[in-house]
Amino acid sequence: MIGRLFIYFKEMFPLQIHLPFALVMYFSLFFMTQALSVKDELHVNRAAIVGCFTFFGVMLLMRILDEFKDVETDRQLFPDRPLLRGAVKYSDIRSLGIFVFTIISILNLMIGGWIFLFYILMMIYTWLCFKWFFIEEVSRPNLILTFITHQPLTLFVNAYVVATAIAGTPLTGLHTQISLAVLAYSLPIFAWETSRKIRAKGGETEYVTYSKLFGPRKASLLPLSGLLMYLVSLGILAYFCKFNHWFYWVLIFIGLGVIIIYSSFILKPERKRVILKPVTEVTILAINLVLLIYLVSNMGFG
Repeated sequence: MIGRLFIYFKEMFPLQIHLPFALVMYFSLFFMTQALSVKDELHVNRAAIVGCFTFFGVMLLMRILDEFKDVETDRQLFPDRPLLRGAVKYSDIRSLGIFVFTIISILNLMIGGWIFLFYILMMIYTWLCFKWFFIEEVSRPNLILTFITHQPLTLFVNAYVVATAIAGTPLTGLHTQISLAVLAYSLPIFAWETSRKIRAKGGETEYVTYSKLFGPRKASLLPLSGLLMYLVSLGILAYFCKFNHWFYWVLIFIGLGVIIIYSSFILKPERKRVILKPVTEVTILAINLVLLIYLVSNMGFG
């Protein structure tokens, strides 16, 4: 089983990519929340450790749940994936999912309080997504409805991260600026989710994509708008935190780069230019890594 799981992680959930991504994304929102609320020094306690582990665990659980949600679709469109070619058994990832869920549930139960409440809400919504909100026959073939029902999960995840960030701080509730952060940090997932379902002209399959619904040019505006709105939102949050001016120039520089790359695809939506997903992933990681470095270097730890 261990050997088969190594194959699964290598092909479907490479840890060298997802683990650093989870760390950067979690602590970016975690420290931004503290910068907005406490405004003096950053704090890392056991809630942060549990929260970070949970954040990564939920990412893995969503990947595992998708394997069971999309068995028939994957059998038709992706027969070379490890589960479908028999290199990994469904019982392997089921056991892995149960193990991860059990561990993060125990850890959050030990923390208790508001963190455990937000954890429960997050897991309930994750389960509802897995169940297609009990309207699978309507939702599965409708990409827009699926997006509308599933996208709010990022808000529950972000709210959970915020709960871990304010644990043990003087803040007693969510104020407007932190609420903006919860919304803002859902935009990278919006951009990533839409960018990975865009094909060039002549590259469509039976898989339902945004480019099939709207055409590649119009569809590419979805992730582009998500990234640009995220940059603007971070600029607003940075203003609340009184960041140095150079940070805004970094946001502008990244934004211009994204516009240039996306414009190249919009002008000529050819197969060789379908790099929207990796560009979006690199952009998200770069933005949050810069933000994380700025917060740590300028605020320090208490």
